[in-house]
Amino acid sequence: LKGNFKVSYNEDLKMYQAYTPGQVMYVTDDGKNFIVGHYFKFGDNQIDYTSKFLAQQNKIAVENLPINLAIKEVKGNGQMKMFIFSDPDCPYCHLLQSKVIDKLNNATIYTFMSPLDSLHKKAHEDAVKILCSDDKLSTMKKWLDVEPKDIESQRTIILGNIQNCSTGEEQLSKLYDLMNKLMISGTPTIYNE
Repeated sequence: LKGNFKVSYNEDLKMYQAYTPGQVMYVTDDGKNFIVGHYFKFGDNQIDYTSKFLAQQNKIAVENLPINLAIKEVKGNGQMKMFIFSDPDCPYCHLLQSKVIDKLNNATIYTFMSPLDSLHKKAHEDAVKILCSDDKLSTMKKWLDVEPKDIESQRTIILGNIQNCSTGEEQLSKLYDLMNKLMISGTPTIYNE
């Protein structure tokens, strides 16, 4: 298999399992059989091999995340830690912020700006503006609290006066590298401890 795949051999199935974001594939030892999607074993002990495999593949060592690239927010005692990859123009990221994150208590949230340029044409520039603002946390929260339907009308009001800066571009370049390394292709992507 070519491309950005994680591959492991499943002894029970006698097949290789290949993972790429959003997809799991199974290939027999001889390479003659290829299955895409969930693989189940039925019987007395029903097993969903795909869910088990996905859970393993989606784990990361959060202690190795470059939190210096994240926008940090501490709520209450900050006990629970969350690491969120968020596209500044993603409607679901806006809803996550306003409907969930804003209501959390006793959490430390590390948000990594993760623009998906192929989906949101202005996301790169919006992320840079957030990273270049004098108060990144306040700007990010104000922006992500905007209702998805109001993103276009609020862009100039919230981000219009912020100038792009080389520091923001450099930080975003490192964040793109991190997204590629972790194979993040959708937002919001959330990890906890």
